[in-house]
Amino acid sequence: MNREIAINLGVDFGTRLTKVCVRSDEVGTAVVDFVGRGLGGALVCSVVCTNENGVISVPPPGAAPSAKCAIAYLKMALADRAHLSFGEDVPQPTVPTEEVSKALSAYFLSKTISRAKGWVLAAWNEHIGDRVVQWSGNVGLPVEHFDSDVRPKFQEVVAVAWHWSEIGIPEGTIDDLVRAYEICEARREPATSHFQACPEIAAAVMSFAMSRTSVPGIYVYFDVGGGTVDGVTFNLRRPSGEVHVNFYAGQVKSLGVDWIADDVCQRLSVEGSDSPDAERIKSALLNGKSKEVDAALAQYADQIALMAGGVIYQGKRKDGRNWREEKIQVSFAQRTLRRHLNDEDVTPLRVFVGGGGGGSSFYQQSISNGYERNTLRLYGIPPFDLIEVPFPADLLMGSVKTRDYHRFLIAYGLSVPYGEGPEIGLPSQFDPVPPRAPIRTTGMPDYRDHKDIFD
Repeated sequence: MNREIAINLGVDFGTRLTKVCVRSDEVGTAVVDFVGRGLGGALVCSVVCTNENGVISVPPPGAAPSAKCAIAYLKMALADRAHLSFGEDVPQPTVPTEEVSKALSAYFLSKTISRAKGWVLAAWNEHIGDRVVQWSGNVGLPVEHFDSDVRPKFQEVVAVAWHWSEIGIPEGTIDDLVRAYEICEARREPATSHFQACPEIAAAVMSFAMSRTSVPGIYVYFDVGGGTVDGVTFNLRRPSGEVHVNFYAGQVKSLGVDWIADDVCQRLSVEGSDSPDAERIKSALLNGKSKEVDAALAQYADQIALMAGGVIYQGKRKDGRNWREEKIQVSFAQRTLRRHLNDEDVTPLRVFVGGGGGGSSFYQQSISNGYERNTLRLYGIPPFDLIEVPFPADLLMGSVKTRDYHRFLIAYGLSVPYGEGPEIGLPSQFDPVPPRAPIRTTGMPDYRDHKDIFD
């Protein structure tokens, strides 16, 4: 019997919530439901907290820490998209904010990794036995950031996190963690770490891309999270039987469910209005009737529509074909969430919607509105169908209900060992294709073809 077993962790480090899946060739892929109490027990708040002495900790899975003692927006601060949010009871650090965001993110991830390893050793005890576990892992980064100068900084952070989870996680105040981060030897060669940063949405479509039933073509994917909406246009190809996913365009915007709810509360507070409960706004976004919510949150719906149109238009520019007239996808049986009602004779563009807010009528309608809001018809782009990513047949949900699988699609894809997924092409590798010269249909001669007669 082999004295070793390879186990890979997939960590979906979200703006508000973090999820983990684990994979082994012997056991399969499973959601890490840390405390075994359904969905809540599988979600970790992406924050760190301080006590009265300023000592940092990570709340246990399923816990909702007080905002007064929490430091939030760890991931967005790493990507330079937001500042760290310090609760009113948190002492202000004496070191630069960028160093703080790196140290706190590494601390949070190392704690999450350590807890996930502990869960695996307990839940898979019979499979592992007395064998030595060869651990590895991946963590997600939006395609837009993965294809930028954010990637090296992020990879350094995850390498430090993995190193701490193996040798011992430092404890103390913010200043203590910053000093520990600065002297960590894993910063020297982060690319050699067993914990690697990977494109998030590449992970989200992993089950679809690797399925033998999936067909090549142009697709779009939007992941609706708590803090952000992440969108990409990609081309699924199968040259010589190998799977390639070429990302033509990617954007990430602060338009997630929790972010909009918080922004509405802050905006009304500044205006002197009674600030509504953020949870009520979130409930309306996720469960309210689309028309009522759209009217109240029109400016956010418009921003989402503009983002959707931009991602699709930029992807179209790099493909070069006329998507309305040429076959860019093969139709397949998958449940349609929403279909644009015009242009019935045109084969629609397939648009996946996932993430915790993917089932929201507000987000579905806003994305669908991107077609007319950006006049995409004029650019050779067909109307689009919003569809679900199919449930991965080999995903073990544990105590989490199957209906919540869409929340774990990124973690599921990240659990595939680094280098074993499809070949990935990033937006910076593809240039816009020059528009084709128009085809003459009048039958009249072109002066440029016969100008020698007039010379």
